[in-house]
Amino acid sequence: MSSEADLFAVANPATPLAERMRPPIQRGQPLADKLLMGAFIPLWFGWFVLMGFDRRFGWSDVPGALKFLGAVLLCLGIWLSFEVLQENSYAATAVRVQKERGHKVVSTGPYAYVRHPMYASVLLIGAGTPLLLGSWWGLLAVPLFAVVFGFRAVMEERVLAAELEGYADYANRVRYRFVPRLW
Repeated sequence: MSSEADLFAVANPATPLAERMRPPIQRGQPLADKLLMGAFIPLWFGWFVLMGFDRRFGWSDVPGALKFLGAVLLCLGIWLSFEVLQENSYAATAVRVQKERGHKVVSTGPYAYVRHPMYASVLLIGAGTPLLLGSWWGLLAVPLFAVVFGFRAVMEERVLAAELEGYADYANRVRYRFVPRLW
């Protein structure tokens, strides 16, 4: 019978789960990434509080059709997140090249279309959740999410281009960061 550590592979740093379970702010992480994540975490949780108050006190009146659109966007964002995690075993909370795991460029699945599909999925979730919950106020956070992840994507690309063999060629082939034909 396997031990709990074997079942969840948390004790083995070579597994994707162990890397994904690490905190979003870590030793050795670029300072810019620590600052961005330090700003994003309270923004993310504050966003849920704001939408909860909006819903509780009825500050917004979102039409049913837009609530349905919110459900669709939320489902698309969750599906895209799942696809990213399936395709990229190196996807993790902190920006770093995982040399100890033989980190390689992933250019298949959603990565064949955009360089940062996980950030794109967060933006879909960010737009879908407040619509589904009927919160216009919740939509105000989406541009802030886009700014945070825009800066993070640029910073991440600098790290990957400098430390990950083949990333610069990949970035030349896949021209868009979040949305094909847009950015």
